[in-house]
Amino acid sequence: MRYRKRDNTMIGSNVTFGLDDQSGWSYGWWQVSKLIGDTIVFNQYFYGQATSGHQCKIRRLLDAEYKVLVVEAPDGLQAGLEPCIMYHKRLIVELEEQIAKPRTRRTTNERRRQDISQHRDKIEALRDLQAVEKGAA
Repeated sequence: MRYRKRDNTMIGSNVTFGLDDQSGWSYGWWQVSKLIGDTIVFNQYFYGQATSGHQCKIRRLLDAEYKVLVVEAPDGLQAGLEPCIMYHKRLIVELEEQIAKPRTRRTTNERRRQDISQHRDKIEALRDLQAVEKGAA
């Protein structure tokens, strides 16, 4: 990626990253990262090899002075945080359904419970960031 001085941006092939606002974009429309308060929200959900490469490039450029919250947002971060929260809630429901199935392994269900706990933590952190985002608007 190369540096563009006029707007303090790193640009590459179909990927841009704003050094001031820590916003990363793939193909100019799918937001990979954004700064909310003192936290960078990084979307690790990818739908193809190119976006995965873009995410890797952006991840390397994130400023270490900020906390990073890694989430999965299939619609991208440009759609806001609510679709991301709904996605994590859907994953929790799916994991709970898998746990409820008879004849599932105890060790597998323990891992699923840990995954549920992680998703709940992400939802809580996203809710906090939503409040910060609304307060700044």
